Amino acid sequence: MPDTSAMRPAATAIIVAHGSPSDPDTLEARAREVASRVAALCPEMPVIGTTLAKMGALEAALECASATPRIIVYPFFMSSGWFVEKELRRRIAQSTSRQIDYMEPFGLDPLVPPLCVKLARDALIAEGWAPETATVVLA
Repeated sequence: MPDTSAMRPAATAIIVAHGSPSDPDTLEARAREVASRVAALCPEMPVIGTTLAKMGALEAALECASATPRIIVYPFFMSSGWFVEKELRRRIAQSTSRQIDYMEPFGLDPLVPPLCVKLARDALIAEGWAPETATVVLA
């Protein structure tokens, strides 16, 4: 019988966004779409997208991730704060006793600002505007 342990991924990544309690399904679907796009760039690792707002979804994601030796949680938040430091960790601790590796939230990644500048510049150029003379307001 072949050794299947070599075929098993070393980790599962879970991208967790806040979501919308008033409409949990819409942003849950969007989180899964984002995860699918990330997974296409990282074929060696399963990537799951979920939100805190969709009841039971985070817990289901953790259950799916339990098949791999390591679980990496990537908070898809603009900064660290109560939801990232307290609520996300509390919900995960209630669902699993596994060791979880937490990444810095998306918005604190030092590569995000230069990426935003590049995307804004590319959009300006696509519209035929000169980036050097344009004013861009990010909100």
